[in-house]
Amino acid sequence: MRTRILATALAFVALALATGCGSGTPAPTDTPTTAAADEATTNVCAEAQTYTATAVAAVSAKLIQLQAAIAAQDQATVTALAAEGQRLQEEWSAKIDELVAKNPKPEVVTALKNLQDAVTGAALFRSLGLPAVDTVKSSDS
Repeated sequence: MRTRILATALAFVALALATGCGSGTPAPTDTPTTAAADEATTNVCAEAQTYTATAVAAVSAKLIQLQAAIAAQDQATVTALAAEGQRLQEEWSAKIDELVAKNPKPEVVTALKNLQDAVTGAALFRSLGLPAVDTVKSSDS
């Protein structure tokens, strides 16, 4: 249940990114500088939306696997999945930094930073109420 709630929350964050990006079609402009900024924003939005969709799917899959490992009291798998989940969060955050560095419009930067706050602040794998890894008994015991 918590996995679905968390996956839904991530999907809403991704929707907020889409809102910050608008329709993805910049308004026509007369100045080369504005046209370049519009193009950069369009490219950043497309890349961010694609990466976010992939990341949400990957994180959701890890959360489901993690819940199964906890239910099976498989400490080794819990530890490995938690580490993989943390790596996914770090990669996602780094990707957002990379996209912000491409200088999209301010409203897109804000949407990206909000997404990054959700990704890094969610403590995705701890928000499930997981026990500390050292308190999960191995199924081998």
